[in-house]
Amino acid sequence: MGAPEKIGPTAGLDTAGAMDPNHIQDEDWPGHMSPSVVECPADDKSAPCYLRRAAAEMRDRAASRDTPEGERSMGRCVAGFNAIYGDMIRRRIAEGLDPISETMGWQFQATLKMSRAAGGAYREDDYTDQVAYSALAAECAAKEEPYES
Repeated sequence: MGAPEKIGPTAGLDTAGAMDPNHIQDEDWPGHMSPSVVECPADDKSAPCYLRRAAAEMRDRAASRDTPEGERSMGRCVAGFNAIYGDMIRRRIAEGLDPISETMGWQFQATLKMSRAAGGAYREDDYTDQVAYSALAAECAAKEEPYES
């Protein structure tokens, strides 16, 4: 569990009394609303609104993923991808090729979706995106020169 949220006159200050650069003051949220209910208009493309949307998405993921901190699937994804493609990546590097092809990039994305799906509640998006990334990988693989192992 993380440290309790600071409220009151010391909110936003680190233990030495300096401003915490990651803290967003309550008055910075429209109408003094909590960040979990703040919505920006769809046409607001400002950095603060992107941050609010990202924070809301992270809170949503925390509620449906495998850890109290939210989605932490990247470690599983990288480990799985390295297990599958590690030898191929090393060979490509030894031969002076880019370590990862476009096809492998799409396959990494599909692996990430599998890792996410394995770590929490059912989200149709995980499976829909996995199918799309696999189709894009197949399209790229058909165009790339085959790599002989």
